[in-house]
Amino acid sequence: MKFGFRLRLAITIVMVAFSCVIAVLAVNYYDAKELIEANYIKTLDDKITIQTERLDGIMQEMYLESRRMAYSEELHRQITQYQTGAQGYTDGILLSQKLDELLDFRQLDAAVYLYLSQYQCVFSSLAYNTVRELPDGAIPEWVVAAENPFQPLYFTNRFARTSQHVFAYTHAVQDRDGNTIGMLCITVDERQLYYELLSPLMITEQETYCLLAPDGTICSARDVGEIGKQAVTSAGYDDRMNAQIAENDALCISVQAPFTGYRLQCLSDLAGLTAALRTRLIYMGIAGAILSVLLIC
Repeated sequence: MKFGFRLRLAITIVMVAFSCVIAVLAVNYYDAKELIEANYIKTLDDKITIQTERLDGIMQEMYLESRRMAYSEELHRQITQYQTGAQGYTDGILLSQKLDELLDFRQLDAAVYLYLSQYQCVFSSLAYNTVRELPDGAIPEWVVAAENPFQPLYFTNRFARTSQHVFAYTHAVQDRDGNTIGMLCITVDERQLYYELLSPLMITEQETYCLLAPDGTICSARDVGEIGKQAVTSAGYDDRMNAQIAENDALCISVQAPFTGYRLQCLSDLAGLTAALRTRLIYMGIAGAILSVLLIC
């Protein structure tokens, strides 16, 4: 009877000690987990912020370039020469060559297009499709009223050699009387923008990056099939940076570019980030259980 009491007392002491150890390990695990996640989110925020600033820089250059070219005296003289000439193919080639000559922005497969509504023609700086006549009533995709002139247009460019998604800025071309005679458009290729800004961010396979329009539409992603779909994440938030952690440890973090209003977003799996820490906790728990059994024996 006396021996039984001592045994029960020993077991109780060991179990209490074991429970205390497990509790300390659990608290330390969750503290370390929160610290790792906070540092990881901070690192992602810094990386994404740098790329959103680069995105805004590129778009600002395009915006200013479209305005500069639209007001260029050389371009106006070439348009006047086309208008007063025979409007033949050779005249169109000269106008297209002038567009290429005046384009200073040479990043991301940039191209410039000029639509003259009077002649239903589109002229481009490309080495192919330099002059294209449009059917009656047809207008290019970029001839739209922009709600925000600082936000780039996003559309499928049917004037390129292969159909491609592009970001674009446009500006009206006016004659000396202030009448709009055409529309100038500068575009950059979506794939080139992805490889320039988003692809370098992918350090691990657990991270996926995409670029979202202000309405939450995916404009650029690793998987081209995702383009055009509506993002089911934080695109509509007003904060500059937004981070959400779901119950399954899925992290969604996005940073908004102030000039364009676009968001660069990252989806990541936090479970893989803390897997080693969780494994160590399990090993320590098993070691504590074995030690408790030995103490009881």
